[in-house]
Amino acid sequence: MTRPTLWILAILATIWPLNTEAQPPVDIGRTYKNRAYADTLTAIDQRRRALHLEYQAVPSESARAVVFDKVHEEIGRSVVHGIMPFWYGTRWDFNGITQEPDSCCIACGYYVTTLLRDVGFVLERARLAQQASEFIILSLVRSASVRRFSDTPLEAFVRNVEQWGHGLYVVGLDIHVGFIVCDDQGVHFIHSAYRHPLCVIREEASESLFLRVSRYRVLGKLTGEHDLAVKWLTGERICTRTE
Repeated sequence: MTRPTLWILAILATIWPLNTEAQPPVDIGRTYKNRAYADTLTAIDQRRRALHLEYQAVPSESARAVVFDKVHEEIGRSVVHGIMPFWYGTRWDFNGITQEPDSCCIACGYYVTTLLRDVGFVLERARLAQQASEFIILSLVRSASVRRFSDTPLEAFVRNVEQWGHGLYVVGLDIHVGFIVCDDQGVHFIHSAYRHPLCVIREEASESLFLRVSRYRVLGKLTGEHDLAVKWLTGERICTRTE
């Protein structure tokens, strides 16, 4: 082999990996999704900071009420339209604790606490996720923002949500927890499903088998709760209730 040939082979070796099969495949879709998710969280945090400055500057209680309306709207929009869609299809597992959408698995409690943390609430993600669903709700809102339903037909439960009004809710069931969204599109249940299809889904509440088979339902309304809004604005830590 001539010297020029050796030089050519040496150059090719530097630009063409010999063991191409050993190189891990790059998931471009997931990489793009993770970057988009991070960008979304950054944008939400910027809006939260701007609303906090507006909240600090208001001169009266009446003006503060206007800011609270903006805050509740922002929290609901950021969760429902900002970050929830990224998680659809993420697999469920009883021990799932992933912090990235569409990566590995997530249990129902971790799904709720991860989204709330990512949208800007300061909370104990793991400890809160491991509590009974009612304690998750009572950690977030006051008793005045909680309603309980025992052996209530699903249709009556959905009507109660509609009457309570548009907003973002957390709902606790016998062995499950997730979000309820009430808006112009109706009432929907968004959760990490522990049976088929075994992933994060959004479904019409009135057609949800998960809601229907649960004899007990506890509902906490997050939007409209002023104490929770202040904690979101100021970064005040949410204490985990265990009893």
